Amino acid sequence: MVKRVFSLFLAFAMAHAAFSQAVELRFTGVKDDGSHIRLDSVHISNTGIGARHWTQSVVAPDTILSFGSSGIAVAEAFDNGISCYPNPAQGRASVVVSSQESCHATLVLCDVAGRKVFEMDHNLVQGDNVFEVSMAKPSLYLFSVLNGSDVRTVKVLNHGNSGRYGITSKAVVPANEKRQSTRYFVPGDSLIYVGFSTYNGKVLISRTVRQRQNNSETIRLVFVPPIQGMLRGLFSISRTEQVRFSQGNLQWSGSGTHSVAGNTTVNGTWRFAPNQYDTIGAGNKNMSSTYTGWVDLFGWGASGYNSTNGFPNCTTYGSNVNTLTGSNYDWGVYNAISNGGNQPGLWRTLTKDEWNYLLAQRDSASVRCGLGQINGVRGLILLPDLWSLPTGLTFNPDASSASSAGLNTYTSAQWNQMQDAGAVFLPCGGEKQSGDVYSVNWYGKYWTASSPSTDRNGYDVFFYPSGTPSIDDEARFNCLSVRLVKTY
Repeated sequence: MVKRVFSLFLAFAMAHAAFSQAVELRFTGVKDDGSHIRLDSVHISNTGIGARHWTQSVVAPDTILSFGSSGIAVAEAFDNGISCYPNPAQGRASVVVSSQESCHATLVLCDVAGRKVFEMDHNLVQGDNVFEVSMAKPSLYLFSVLNGSDVRTVKVLNHGNSGRYGITSKAVVPANEKRQSTRYFVPGDSLIYVGFSTYNGKVLISRTVRQRQNNSETIRLVFVPPIQGMLRGLFSISRTEQVRFSQGNLQWSGSGTHSVAGNTTVNGTWRFAPNQYDTIGAGNKNMSSTYTGWVDLFGWGASGYNSTNGFPNCTTYGSNVNTLTGSNYDWGVYNAISNGGNQPGLWRTLTKDEWNYLLAQRDSASVRCGLGQINGVRGLILLPDLWSLPTGLTFNPDASSASSAGLNTYTSAQWNQMQDAGAVFLPCGGEKQSGDVYSVNWYGKYWTASSPSTDRNGYDVFFYPSGTPSIDDEARFNCLSVRLVKTY
């Protein structure tokens, strides 16, 4: 039995003054445990200047690219005869069916439940047959090609809404013909590589690899299978690290029990809000060690660790530390989150510097952030590193009006499309001081893991509906919102 190696192969001939240097790159997909995972595609970006600033998506396994000073020639061979791009799609996608000879085939599009939503007969020609597939609503679809007993299928994750189902023949690329573009790069250019893979019916995005490209090598694209409560979008918090956000703000109830670091069990239950736009608001006034409702505003470092009465908002507030990172004062380090994997140590709080990088220093940071409103709830919208706006929706990063008319406004159904594409929403949960709750749905304050001192204040991310987010500091005993992340 021959073991199949699922990888992408690229051959580069880099332009350099009077000579060319051959560079061969092989991409391999692996999970964080080291086991291999099949690559569906790789997104490549060159951050060089002028004509050397470009992006290219390479689809399906066993793809060969030849890079040179006059451009890129692409010859693609699909080991299963079928591929799809872009994937995820936004209402429409191109499916390439590679056939070794002319033949009659039936093309079928089914939804995730196996129900047939469109079917057509078509005469394939030798080479690559290209079809545009239209999908009426967001879902996971199966596109199949049937030729006698031979069935080939590709999964298509769709985030958009084309308004109809359909399959249209678009073009034919004869076998072995190479398609041309005008892109090139020189040794030393900084390139960015991101892989895509389908795992248990879900499309995963790899950790981003950023490096100057000079030599032949194998590039490992690492995928972390999602855990419960983790959103899809990837956000850079430094040049080398990315995170994914939890599905909603952190909440606590005095009912039930949960496990904590050190293999012990304590009273109370932690969870993530069911929706990104959920806030408790005035209900936080009911906070007590016996309150069985939910609260979502907490003191800095009030994870329940080192508490004398078991109530997380009555701890020593991270006493004598100036960072929560890696300590039990971090909510995600100390506590099991019931709908977030339900074991301690899976989540963490971003530091001040990491928030600052995400908001102001990552690539295209200025257009990856904007104020918005979902179901009447105001807050801050963050867009992931790789972003494609869902069909039919708009996003204005400059939205900064205190009036609802000036905000990016979405219904819950529209927001589901934004969320499926990777967007994050931080609702304006206000704050609690001395037993009173202030400014719910007016401003947001989110704790960071950092503090300017060891006993008084903690840094927070602060945003009004009429301004851009900034880093502020707040007395540790005041109660603010908490949003956890998972390092990817």
